[in-house]
Amino acid sequence: MIEQAKTQSPKNLPSWADSSTHAVSYKDVILGVEPDAPVVENENGGKQSDTPYGFHLVPTSAIFDAAKVLKYGADKYGETFKNRNYTKIDTIDHLNHALQHIYAFLAGDKQDDHLGHAIVRLMFAYDVESRKPISPEDVEVQAE
Repeated sequence: MIEQAKTQSPKNLPSWADSSTHAVSYKDVILGVEPDAPVVENENGGKQSDTPYGFHLVPTSAIFDAAKVLKYGADKYGETFKNRNYTKIDTIDHLNHALQHIYAFLAGDKQDDHLGHAIVRLMFAYDVESRKPISPEDVEVQAE
C-alpha cells in the first residue's frame, strides 16, 4: 500500500524531470544551474559549472521569429510578463493551434508566419504541461 509520496526537490525528482530530458521540473527548479553543479575545466585551465544545455545551437532565426510572434500575440491578447495568458489555455488547445499552423504551412498558405506560430504554440504547450502538479502515481513512493 502506498503511504506517502517522496518529497520533491532538485535531488529527488520524478524520472520525467531528469535533466537529460526536461529543463524545468516540478515547482520551476531549473535543472543544471544549481549552486553545486559539477565543475569542469577547459584546456586553458578555466573552470566553470558544467551545463547540460546547448543554447548556442538554437537557430537564432527561429528565436527571432518566435519572439516576433510572441510580441504580436502579447499586443493582441494583452499578455504581459505578470499576466501569462497562455498559461490559462489547456495543453491540447495549444497543440491544436500548433497543428493548425503546421497544416496551413503544408497546404501552402502564405498569409501568416505559420511555422513561427507553431513553434510558439508548441512552447506554450510544453510549458503548460510541465507546470501541472505531479500526481502521487507519477512519483516514486516509499512505504512507511
